[in-house]
Amino acid sequence: MKGWEIMKKIVKVSFPMMITNAAFAVLLFCDRMMLAHYDLDAAGASMGAGTLSFTVQCFFAGVAVYTTTMVAQYFGAKDKKMVSVSVWQSLYFVWLVGSTVPFASRPLGLFVLERAAHSANILMMEKAYFSYMAFYMIIPLTNIVLSSFFNGRSMVWVSTIANVFGCAVNVFLNYVFIFGEFGAPEMGVEGAAIATIIAGLFTTGALVAFIIFMPSTKEYAFMSAWRFRKSSFLNLLRFGLPTGLMFGLDNAAFAAQILFTGRISDDALNATTVIFSIQNLIFLPILSVAHGAAIIMAQFIGMDRKDLGKKAVYQGLLLGEILVVVIAIFIIAFTREIFDTFCGGKHTEEVYVMTRNLLYTMMLFNFADVFNVGLNNALRSAGDTLFPMITSVSLSWLFFVPALYIATEVMHFGIYSVWSITGVLFLVSAIIYWTRFRSGKWQKFQVMEKQ
Repeated sequence: MKGWEIMKKIVKVSFPMMITNAAFAVLLFCDRMMLAHYDLDAAGASMGAGTLSFTVQCFFAGVAVYTTTMVAQYFGAKDKKMVSVSVWQSLYFVWLVGSTVPFASRPLGLFVLERAAHSANILMMEKAYFSYMAFYMIIPLTNIVLSSFFNGRSMVWVSTIANVFGCAVNVFLNYVFIFGEFGAPEMGVEGAAIATIIAGLFTTGALVAFIIFMPSTKEYAFMSAWRFRKSSFLNLLRFGLPTGLMFGLDNAAFAAQILFTGRISDDALNATTVIFSIQNLIFLPILSVAHGAAIIMAQFIGMDRKDLGKKAVYQGLLLGEILVVVIAIFIIAFTREIFDTFCGGKHTEEVYVMTRNLLYTMMLFNFADVFNVGLNNALRSAGDTLFPMITSVSLSWLFFVPALYIATEVMHFGIYSVWSITGVLFLVSAIIYWTRFRSGKWQKFQVMEKQ
């Protein structure tokens, strides 16, 4: 196949994902913008507590996310029965986790937040937000698995419709519960959490409806593949758990970044909240392309065409770099307008200058992040899950977190040192993943069960 033909396949899968991720980016932006309009400290609190709750979820999301790879490879191999079997085994895993883990993660998370030593007002809101979100994890994990049934078969538009619908409901409910509109009580940061939970259930309902009523469900005998299958369950854990460990510890490292930043000053935490929210406008499209290229790669591997899988990765990297340039130009051109819209005038000029300088610096590191995210996804899509996990965890906890601690707690360098260390992390990761992918060792892995 020609490069442009593969690029066309990637765009077909990635574009609906971009819409989904754009909806999530808009959701996060609107969520924090509404909280910032309500109380700027509330936006900072949702950032810290939200990152912590997402970190807990990520330890198990690796298995849920890896379901897409399993579905894609079996789809490429035309094994329809195993497509449905893989989805059900993953559902059993996330339901077990979602119904047990929150009872331990909630008290642990509250303990971590108390040790962060943020201001009393922010800490109170962080604890309230986290208390709700700790029990929320079963909903997004279920939605990831249900979406994989469509995403792995290149029917990404189905999960896009369901997720965009959920995001729209979330934005509306945020307005209702944060500010107390339409007869609802004014709940601030707690209202944002409740809106997220209710909207997640709407997404679940939409996905279930698609599975029940779409003709392709009968073709894949989805409803009759519900039986527990030990070999498939263990195979899913074998490849998914390293990914989950990587996701969890990576996000724990970035949660540490938020906690260290909050100890510098409230202004530093607020600037970081704005930067992450604006960065999503670049990162989520990059992630969409990386996931799209990984799905096409997995389908080619299922067809026993690893040469085409390799081409798909290179085309994905090219598309990702083009997106970075286009979106960066837009953000640089309208930085002030985006910032003012987000904060609603409740900020100091110092916070704006801090945000602008750091944001422009991160634009450069995004070019490395395309390789970082794209090649990480590619290696995992081929079954090479252990190497990315070891690399990512080692860099995060042997370099990133210790460097943050020394810079902020020992040397007292401030917020600029935090983001400089983040940029170095992106560059080093990209170089390591590029070297691994070029070595070709990923071609030796076997994800699908041998019949």
